[in-house]
Amino acid sequence: INAASHSGYTAAMQAMFADTPESAANLLTLILERKPTNLNAVATDGKSALSLAKVKGFSRCVEILQKAGVTQ
Repeated sequence: INAASHSGYTAAMQAMFADTPESAANLLTLILERKPTNLNAVATDGKSALSLAKVKGFSRCVEILQKAGVTQ
């Protein structure tokens, strides 16, 4: 759960590419249950899970991430 792709994308970032905001929130909840240590990670393109959630308009994901202490 703490692994990242060659471009630095973490599981939390990948969850933001789900088909619906609800699916993304569900995936994110499952990921957070595993206690990842890289929630504030930033990929090589400068994107983070929080920035992706904001850009996609996934307000529930933004709330979940912020509640988990994500700041980037």
